Amino acid sequence: MTPPAILISTSARYRAVAAKTREEIARQWADHPRIYVAGAPGADFPPAEDPADWMSAALLAVEGLLGLGHEMAYWILDDHPPVGRCDSRALNEKLPRLLQELQAVNIGLLGCGQRREIEGRRIARTGLVRNSPSYRWKFSLHPALWSLNALREVLLTRLGQFPEGRRTPWNFERHRDEPGGPVRRELLESTYRVEGWAWADAGGKFSIVLKEAALWLFDGWRFFLRVGLGPAAREEFDREGLWLYHWYLGPYPVFWSGAVRAGKPSPEFQTFHRLFARHWMGRGWEAVAVE
Repeated sequence: MTPPAILISTSARYRAVAAKTREEIARQWADHPRIYVAGAPGADFPPAEDPADWMSAALLAVEGLLGLGHEMAYWILDDHPPVGRCDSRALNEKLPRLLQELQAVNIGLLGCGQRREIEGRRIARTGLVRNSPSYRWKFSLHPALWSLNALREVLLTRLGQFPEGRRTPWNFERHRDEPGGPVRRELLESTYRVEGWAWADAGGKFSIVLKEAALWLFDGWRFFLRVGLGPAAREEFDREGLWLYHWYLGPYPVFWSGAVRAGKPSPEFQTFHRLFARHWMGRGWEAVAVE
């Protein structure tokens, strides 16, 4: 089995963010595979002729990796660093083996089962969930291990579905593919994701206990606001205070909404980093800049 690659997808404006994510991967993921960067001038794989055409740039990177002999890769957007210690053995050995054995399209690393509904079927003795073919986010761009041939096929299909000017990461992942559509049924039926708690001890039992304790406090406070002060008070809190629910443990711990929002440091991520992750992540995330 050929070892997987890591591909960080970025753009000219987000190069500094991609560099920080690369540093964090090196810090948190022991013995990580080779890291490539795509989509920015001077990167391993260049942007498309139209810098806004993310899908074409992604296709260039996938075909470049295939040309180098890679069969699978962890696709990571530039503002999704690991927010804790990674389970290197799972990422380097277990998940690549499962991707191959299951002939999977991808294995998403944003784990379900952590106060998130499971939309699919648990696969016994794997710690994985097989997504429903109609599940909207089966091609999510949250960090995932992809079969590069399958990803290439999906990208080629998307390029036919979206005209220039609409070939964004958002349109790639949010388009709802249904059986009978242009994406082959075999691909729709072969997407997986880790089931969060089955992989949640990479950072040690302390991370699990810390997160569970914080979530119980959050749940209790939201219940008090609704019962004691009314639904409007809880809704006001929820508009700013749900950042903790964005923290997902797993083999590659993820902050769901990313470190950057609309070109600026994400307020939710900044709160999470200040109260928790600064104790184990590298410095500089409080001031990460978009060019």
